[in-house]
Amino acid sequence: MPSRCGGLSNAALDTLKAVQMAGLTAEIPREGERYDTRQRRKEKLVSAAWREDRAGPRVANKLDGFMAAASERLGEEGIRNASRAVSSGRNMTVPGVGREHQAGLDELARSFVQGRDGMALSAGWDQRVEREVNEAERQRARAGEREQRGLRREPEQDLDRQRQERELGLGR
Repeated sequence: MPSRCGGLSNAALDTLKAVQMAGLTAEIPREGERYDTRQRRKEKLVSAAWREDRAGPRVANKLDGFMAAASERLGEEGIRNASRAVSSGRNMTVPGVGREHQAGLDELARSFVQGRDGMALSAGWDQRVEREVNEAERQRARAGEREQRGLRREPEQDLDRQRQERELGLGR
C-alpha cells in the first residue's frame, strides 16, 4: 500500500502518479519530433491526466487542500528545495528534521512537484488551446473577408487551418 502523503486519499495519490506518468511518457521523443511539438504533447497528456483523475470533487478538494497546505508549510525556500530534490533524484532536506522522517519528506516533495506540474501544465494547455482557437477563428474570419472580396485564398492559410482544425477537433 502506498504511503499516504499529507492525508491524501489513494485516489488523490493515483492522480499524482498519473500526472507523473503522463509527463514521463511525453518526455520520450518520437523520431523527427521537434522540441515544441513534444512540449505541446506533454502539456496535453499531463492536462488530460490532471483533469480526468480530478473529476470527482472529493479528489479535487483533497488535492487542492494538500497543495495549499504544502505551499504554506514549505514556503518559497522549501518549494525550491523540493523541486531541486525531485529533479536531481536526491533526498529533500529540511533543517531540524531527522532521518526518521526522510521517507515522508521525499514523498511530500514528489507529491508536491507532481501536483504543481499538473496544475501548471494544465493551465498552460488551456492557454495554448485558447490561443489556437482564437487564431483559427481569426484566420477563418480573414478567409471569409478575402472570399467576399473575390480574392483567392492564401495557400499556407488552407494548410494551417486544416492542421489546426484537426488538432483542436474543430473540423466542420
